[in-house]
Amino acid sequence: MEDRIQKFAQTLAKYMPEASARWGAELVVYHKVLLKITRSRNTKLGDYRWPQNNEGHVITINHDLNPYAFLITFTHEFAHLLCWEKFRNRVAPHGSEWQVEFAALLRQLIVMNIFPEDIRNVLLHRGESLKASSCTDPLLMKVLRRYDPDKGTHFLHEIPHNSLFVLKNGEVFRKGEKRRTRYHCVHVYSNRGYLVSAIAEVKRIEE
Repeated sequence: MEDRIQKFAQTLAKYMPEASARWGAELVVYHKVLLKITRSRNTKLGDYRWPQNNEGHVITINHDLNPYAFLITFTHEFAHLLCWEKFRNRVAPHGSEWQVEFAALLRQLIVMNIFPEDIRNVLLHRGESLKASSCTDPLLMKVLRRYDPDKGTHFLHEIPHNSLFVLKNGEVFRKGEKRRTRYHCVHVYSNRGYLVSAIAEVKRIEE
């Protein structure tokens, strides 16, 4: 098992802060997780799939996240795994049970002094709301973006209403009204409406 942990730690060190790689590798190995590093997705940063069809836990995370965003996304999805192990599908996906698991994992990382001061301060500032923080939290996302390479892009929620923007797949939309965690946007060439995630990475088109 130690060899597997070391191997996973070497791989994870390419995506998350090196000081947290061993921590992440132990979780992956002990819980028998299939961790998939995926292409960039506009709708999500990561996801969790509970065991099914004779397979184990599966966690996927986008490959192009900066190390701190990758680590927090990993932690977010692992909290789903721990919640499923205790409660199966009897609780809400981001209910109080999941929040407790997520908060406990984040506090481990804070104690390990993994995060730089600005990210750590945001997490600590949340206080009791720490359990609800994630990469979709606007304040946390803003701080995490400081560690992104400059790609000339924005999150959809950052650009003004009615702006034109292009997704990574080259499709052009006009931003509309917000509906919970997504925006109703109109595809410029077909005039069809689509719901686009608030955290979709986009390039604004100046008119």
